[in-house]
Amino acid sequence: EVAAFRLGLVQPARAVERWIKTVGDATAGGRANSAWAHGRIEDGRALAPIVALFRDDAAPVREAAVVAAGRMDSTSTSAALMRVVQQDAAPRVRRVAAWALGTLEARDAADVLANVLAHDSDAPVREMTAWALGNIEAKSGVTALSNALRHDADERVRETAAWALARTEDRSSVEVLGAVAEGRAFLLQGGDC
Repeated sequence: EVAAFRLGLVQPARAVERWIKTVGDATAGGRANSAWAHGRIEDGRALAPIVALFRDDAAPVREAAVVAAGRMDSTSTSAALMRVVQQDAAPRVRRVAAWALGTLEARDAADVLANVLAHDSDAPVREMTAWALGNIEAKSGVTALSNALRHDADERVRETAAWALARTEDRSSVEVLGAVAEGRAFLLQGGDC
């Protein structure tokens, strides 16, 4: 495992070829380390095996694979990342998938991210999803972000939703931010804006 990781640092092309052939043979730790390292190399040949690891039995492997995909700057992984952010059993993996979609500025993921923000039970997942919507400046996420700002029980989610709303530069975002800043009680209690 360590040798494969180091090989990736000194001879990336050779490491990718070796890893593609042996990705299923390694231990969970080896698969996670290799996925992470190959994301750093950013060799497109490793993308398909990395995406295949999104379905690995071990959550740390899935997490490393999602991080790797997010670093490879390939929007071709958006559909697979959207499935992960919605369906993975591990909150850390869903959170990292939201980060990857935001990092890739995957505009096609805005509706999925808005749905996750509205319905995921894990606060760190919702916080990262709000960040992703802000990073991609998704106007289609304004309603979900506004609702999170007004209603989410977690302060970090509300703070990130406010930041994301400001990034969208949507007129209704400005109105919601202003109303919340002014402390209009009907907004804080769920009234319409």
